[in-house]
Amino acid sequence: MAPIDPSLGKKMLFSSLGVRVNRCLEPSLICTKPAIRAHSVQNAAVMDLLHRNGHVKSLTPNRRNADRFELIWSDIGRNLATTFEGFCSEHDAALFAPIDTRPFDPADREELFLYAYRAVARELHQLMEASVRTQSMYQQRIEAGIDNGNEPELAGMMAVEHMMTAHSTFVYKTWLDEALLDRDFKIVDHEIVRLAPQVPAIAASVFFDLDTRRYQDDPPRIALNILPISRDETFVIFSFIDGDAEPVREYIGDILRSNGEYQKYLISRLLLLHAENFVVAPALFDTWSQSKRDAIRDFFLQTIRYGSVQQSEHFYLF
Repeated sequence: MAPIDPSLGKKMLFSSLGVRVNRCLEPSLICTKPAIRAHSVQNAAVMDLLHRNGHVKSLTPNRRNADRFELIWSDIGRNLATTFEGFCSEHDAALFAPIDTRPFDPADREELFLYAYRAVARELHQLMEASVRTQSMYQQRIEAGIDNGNEPELAGMMAVEHMMTAHSTFVYKTWLDEALLDRDFKIVDHEIVRLAPQVPAIAASVFFDLDTRRYQDDPPRIALNILPISRDETFVIFSFIDGDAEPVREYIGDILRSNGEYQKYLISRLLLLHAENFVVAPALFDTWSQSKRDAIRDFFLQTIRYGSVQQSEHFYLF
């Protein structure tokens, strides 16, 4: 294998970051209209409670550092935060009208289903882009003479792994597509935690699987939505299909059995372990010490690929 010129590596990395998958992921998958930057967390409702001067806080890659990958806390405009190019304007408005135009109702099965559905669609879109990016970088490595493309190579295996994960998530979404078209919202079950009193602190819409080492087949998966709905109330929604109910409830059991500050800690740590699609209220961020900001960033970066058993008082996000 040929050595990698740092300038070439940087060029390949940033060219791959420019790859976009612009596709409407509506249930029938026949729509050819261009996708818009759709919000996975409501702009009008939730962001109204979190933003300051039109911005929220988020961890983002530092593109100014060419030497290594690092994350920094950044101000993100509310109109860009938590967005993804997964639906055209018509389907985004039509599919999610019940949760984008009505007050949150924790007893409404359709609303709960749609929160989970949007989290799954967003994750599928991210995985599709990751798959295309890793394949693009692998092809660039072959063209540069770093890899030869004729034998098993780490970069090529990573590309295949991303494609397999994307396909598995696509299959999962097709189950939800059929349920949505049939209005069979009971296919998804939910566990809901109400935090009150709780000032608006964070919002998230994510979808992730459990530790794959424990499962021979596809691992159980969870959609997690964290939604401030007023100045003193936040809902945490765990969503999962019936077939995953037992292992998921076991996995989040400590959260469901706890309360108060410890419950918030467990929710915060779970989010940092598995998710990157979350934003923080600037008013809360201002109260964090530099050591807390660094600890959250470092733990998040550490767990992107490898997971962690680390515990810290700094992991509170509320």
